[in-house]
Amino acid sequence: MMKIAFAIHKRDRSIIPFIVSLFTWSKAYHCELVFSDGYTVSTDVSHGVYLRYAKYDTYQWVLLPLPWITQSAENSIRNTANKLIENKSGYDLMGAIFGSISKYFNSPDNYFCTELCSSLLQPWTSDFKQSWYNPDEIWKIISNRLDKYSFLVLDQFQK
Repeated sequence: MMKIAFAIHKRDRSIIPFIVSLFTWSKAYHCELVFSDGYTVSTDVSHGVYLRYAKYDTYQWVLLPLPWITQSAENSIRNTANKLIENKSGYDLMGAIFGSISKYFNSPDNYFCTELCSSLLQPWTSDFKQSWYNPDEIWKIISNRLDKYSFLVLDQFQK
């Protein structure tokens, strides 16, 4: 099952998490999508958009399942991510810091973490109506969607 991971600790490793937390007042400072095979698509300042295998410890990360993402949808998301990597999409630092103030700062060819996650999930999660979110807003959207999804699944079992 596909998941989304939120980084919540170890902000002292880099200035970027500190800046993100400061500007967004967010508990989480980073998010990335985790495919069912353990590979993750993410973006950062030094690599741009990239794919890597990752293991997550529960002290630093919170992982939320995305049960409404079918295997077919996951394959489509991965194909889109691979195209971004092939096109050498970079990190959108100006958009990450100033994107909440003005869309002028967002780069159409580069992504910061929440912008990448929301754009890849948007076709299957209609709650993403804009490109700029902070990590806590993404967390809230996914949590609300999980609540609705759980209710629908439970409702089906009661019939």
